[in-house]
Amino acid sequence: MPHKLRKVRKRRGSRTHGFGISGQHRKSGMKGGKGKAGTHKHKYVPPGPKFEGKYGFKRKNRVQGKVLNVGEIDELVKRSSIPIKEEGGKAFLDLNALGYTKILGKGMVKKAYVVIIKSCSKAAANKIRDAGGEVRIQTGG
Repeated sequence: MPHKLRKVRKRRGSRTHGFGISGQHRKSGMKGGKGKAGTHKHKYVPPGPKFEGKYGFKRKNRVQGKVLNVGEIDELVKRSSIPIKEEGGKAFLDLNALGYTKILGKGMVKKAYVVIIKSCSKAAANKIRDAGGEVRIQTGG
């Protein structure tokens, strides 16, 4: 039953009704937000682990060149607009000129190629040699 002696009647005009400056009595506003909201702003920050700033290691993205699988060499020769020299039944293929830096061993090669490249996996080199070709590693610029 409503009556005139309620606390609300006494606190009329006081704005906060006795619940302090911030928060006003209920929910997250009383705490100054949820979680870590307001840390170093309007909340007290206890000494301890820091939540702000950057910590730990940051991985550097290594720039990797273009990689080619052995199985893609035959297709590359078919669709390449660069003229390929042939000597003794072997096609000379300069993959450095096409922008490739490494050959990997996935797939099979059907024809014999002399491949010029900066680096090559063992499996890829073996597959090219088995087809009758050879791999020439070009060092330096």
